[in-house]
Amino acid sequence: MRRYRHVLTEVGPGVVIEGPLVLRNEGAIRLKARSRLRSMRSAPITLEAIAGAAITIGEGSFLNRGVLLGARERITIGRGVVIADRCIIYDTDWHPLPGSGSEHIPSSPVVIEDGAWLGAGCIVLKGVTIGAGAVVGAGAVVTRSLPPGCVAAGNPARVLRAAPVSIGVEKDSSR
Repeated sequence: MRRYRHVLTEVGPGVVIEGPLVLRNEGAIRLKARSRLRSMRSAPITLEAIAGAAITIGEGSFLNRGVLLGARERITIGRGVVIADRCIIYDTDWHPLPGSGSEHIPSSPVVIEDGAWLGAGCIVLKGVTIGAGAVVGAGAVVTRSLPPGCVAAGNPARVLRAAPVSIGVEKDSSR
């Protein structure tokens, strides 16, 4: 953990980092209290915030091995979110559209709300909000926002039904 403190903008109390991380922090990367990152040498977690960008991993959230977060603007992971192996979340296309004659690089913030669960290998693209308690199936490609409390899967991801229970969010009686 100590080897990352100089690179990370904020590390909350009780944060657990297992294994090596790949970090590029030219903006801000914040790990809130009790968040847990389980990385491996063969499948490291990568957090990349270019200049002016921000990545926030919410309180009590969990990222598994091989997760990649790439931010040009902002990626916000809420409280109690679970992100399974090898998920990719980008808030940008990283390059202009070939042949467009434009240098504009499309980007738009991504928000994963409290208690959402992302299955293994899913991809979340720019401008998406995944609602609180939503469950995204393994391998899904999320190109549009998903409502709270749904189960979604496919390429592109579509809502299949309501989630049977809300997962991952601890009740906070102070609110």
